[in-house]
Amino acid sequence: MAGALIDISNMQMEIWTKVADKFGYRAPFTEDVARAQMVPSDEAVRRIFYWTQDMLESREIAFEYYDLQQQVFNDVMEKLALQQNANNNDDHRNQNGLNGSNDPVDENFVVVEGAHEWLTRLEEAEVPCCVVTSQFDDEKLDAILNITALAKHFPKERRVSGSNGYDGDEQEFLGAALRIQRRPDHCAVFEATPEAARAAHEVEMRSISLMTLYPMYELRTADMVVETFEDLSVVDVRRLFWDVSYEPEVQLERVGTLPDELKRIKRWVDWDYKDP
Repeated sequence: MAGALIDISNMQMEIWTKVADKFGYRAPFTEDVARAQMVPSDEAVRRIFYWTQDMLESREIAFEYYDLQQQVFNDVMEKLALQQNANNNDDHRNQNGLNGSNDPVDENFVVVEGAHEWLTRLEEAEVPCCVVTSQFDDEKLDAILNITALAKHFPKERRVSGSNGYDGDEQEFLGAALRIQRRPDHCAVFEATPEAARAAHEVEMRSISLMTLYPMYELRTADMVVETFEDLSVVDVRRLFWDVSYEPEVQLERVGTLPDELKRIKRWVDWDYKDP
């Protein structure tokens, strides 16, 4: 999940603080804003910020959040465009553009420690990956992946965003399985919340939780819990599937033909039943 790869707490704090100020609520805490990244905004209003329990009011606040998110995101993109143009005029600028290894990473989008290296190890082991987020649409997700240089790990056909219209984590995970052409029980979800781990299990996927937002005791529903990507190895992940068979299912073929009496279809009609 995108939340396990990229920390957008700085941008989210700015947005939620403006929302709280407009509606007259207390400013959110940093920890709450970090957790709000992982749930729908109206749910964050009710279950994380505890601003209101009214469904209609929480949705109104959520709409304001999305409007401000678009404004802040546009400002960030404009700033990065100016920064890119300035760097393009520098003789020492890496010629690979925004995807180069020395590119600036905006403070609003911080890649989780060890994520690049872990994704590279998976690629070397020929393990296909898909990125999933419900927070951003296609345009925003593509931009963020380019800003953070994560785009090289996720081709466009292996990205699930809010534009796909999936309803809940379970459907998003199944959509990701389709994109990497793997059965759900052959997939593992890397996430950071107990809810995501439960959603993965609902569709028979394995779950690996990173302790970026929650302590270990709150992530016990996951199959594996690690502090950082640096604590993982491909072998560790494969061990989660020790009970899964990867052999193709054998299809039984009929030998010979059926007797004539078995080919006939018997229908129940009044008075036509006969004892064998």
